[in-house]
Amino acid sequence: MCTKQERFGQEFIWHLVTKACCKKEETVAQSTISDNWSLQDISSLLTEGFERYIERVIGVKSSQTLYQEHLYELHGFKVFLGTDFIEKVLKNEDVEGNKCPIMPRISLKIRGQKQSDILDALKCEIENFDEKGVILKAFDTDKKISLPLFLNLREERLQSDFFSEAGFLGDDGTPEAMDRVAEFFEFRKHYLCNGILEVWASDYNILLGRCDAFVPVNCFVQPEKADEQINNFREEANKRRISAA
Repeated sequence: MCTKQERFGQEFIWHLVTKACCKKEETVAQSTISDNWSLQDISSLLTEGFERYIERVIGVKSSQTLYQEHLYELHGFKVFLGTDFIEKVLKNEDVEGNKCPIMPRISLKIRGQKQSDILDALKCEIENFDEKGVILKAFDTDKKISLPLFLNLREERLQSDFFSEAGFLGDDGTPEAMDRVAEFFEFRKHYLCNGILEVWASDYNILLGRCDAFVPVNCFVQPEKADEQINNFREEANKRRISAA
């Protein structure tokens, strides 16, 4: 048997959740509220109910909702590319070389992970374009790294290739080169493990675009083997340091 106070609490929760759910199919039957719910269950339901009420009734969105809706894929890039240039690209029209947009320096990161030094503040140039979109080259001669990014304007997708071998990083036989390889492969591991790629305008601290969480296709991701490979690169870097001493 519930006390009067407990019954009142259950009715209050039911009222909040019902008010928060605007659609009829989302209303919650009072009979589903169990007398045996824990305080944690009640707290979670209250939190969710208040969040949904605030978003749907008051109109103030949570940071998580804004992240899901904002700057999906290419929106931030389009600000720098400009409407006229994008229209010419999609129509496969010629663009004079001196009229190609100047892109900002960019930083590539995986959401929730530390910013990789070798992928921070890279120079960015338009390398080519066709009726589907724009190929960007992110590079830094000092860091000896160069990565392509494809802005698929036709399908509104940010596409990248992080499966190239480490040779493109420019292994000059130094310990620093192996450090860069290890750092890049660690970045790639986080990406393959359902990572969300984000591209930022470094000098403005503006999110240019992001991808959905990566879902491996036709490949089997083994984090343990990836870690072993990364450690091998780091051991090689240490051997080079010893040899150079």
